[in-house]
Amino acid sequence: MCIRDSPLIVTLVKEGRVEEVMYLEQFIFEEAKHVEAFRRFLDAVGVKEDLVELTKDVSPNYAKIFYEELPKAMWNLNRDPSPENQVRAAVTYNLVVEGVAAEGGYNIFKYITRTFNIFPGLAKMVNYIATDESRHIAFGTYLIARLIKEGGESVYKAAMEHINYLGPYAVGIFSEPNVPQGVEIPLKLNPEVTVEYAKKLLNVRIQAIQRAKELKLEMLTPKDLDVIESL
Repeated sequence: MCIRDSPLIVTLVKEGRVEEVMYLEQFIFEEAKHVEAFRRFLDAVGVKEDLVELTKDVSPNYAKIFYEELPKAMWNLNRDPSPENQVRAAVTYNLVVEGVAAEGGYNIFKYITRTFNIFPGLAKMVNYIATDESRHIAFGTYLIARLIKEGGESVYKAAMEHINYLGPYAVGIFSEPNVPQGVEIPLKLNPEVTVEYAKKLLNVRIQAIQRAKELKLEMLTPKDLDVIESL
């Protein structure tokens, strides 16, 4: 994720958005900490192999968002840093990747660790990561609101069209893989519950875009957006 933020930073540097650039640089630092944290856990439990192929094979929806739509939305800014493309990048990363896919995953993780009373240290680590992510989601919503306020209806339309396009893929992550009939789902997970939670998250993000024209940017906080719950 860190490298993929670079086109947005370059775009905002060229526009002279000093405070937003400073925040995104902190954003990159935090994402690097998240990578290190998970790497330490994987090293501790002896996982050395590359896990990327598992995400591609198990979840076509995940692959669509993370390996196709996210890079495209970010790198398009190098070709055309228009407000419409900026808002598509923020929608893709902050509202869909972090605001639906990641937060939906945190919810599942919270359920597992609480239900089975396992991995207290890892749960605490993920809670710290989730706290960082709540600020990232808030910043993305702030950026979308600013772009809509400055760019008007065309930017608002681009944001709404893009989140409606990506939404089914984001929710689809939580309905995969398809478990054969009669096979018990591990860890007592209920796919219907996780899918409904993902839909709820998506609706919250859609509502944030719809409210963007009225949002007071200086008052925007993670609490206002109903983002990450504590684990």
